[in-house]
Amino acid sequence: EPTGHNPFINTYRRFTPDQRTPDEHPLVQRDFDIYRAHFPDLTLEFFHLASLLALPALKWKRFESLVDTLEGADRRAFARFPSLRKYGWMVVGDGHLPRS
Repeated sequence: EPTGHNPFINTYRRFTPDQRTPDEHPLVQRDFDIYRAHFPDLTLEFFHLASLLALPALKWKRFESLVDTLEGADRRAFARFPSLRKYGWMVVGDGHLPRS
């Protein structure tokens, strides 16, 4: 799912409202808090911070290689500086309902 903390991505969203439905919104901290209330073991994995820089090179022959390199940089940055994670473009969550 997309996240809503990155000001550059939010600016892009303001200029491209036709690319999403009116009732959808990017996930923000209060959404994660709600999910954690229901799924206490929730884990979140964030993606695409530096890798967004590859977008202008979309038609280049080595685009995939560039994205792979930048995604590696993202993983290292997110591991070293966890506060950067929320600025990624996408998040995947995994959680389970508590057992009764």
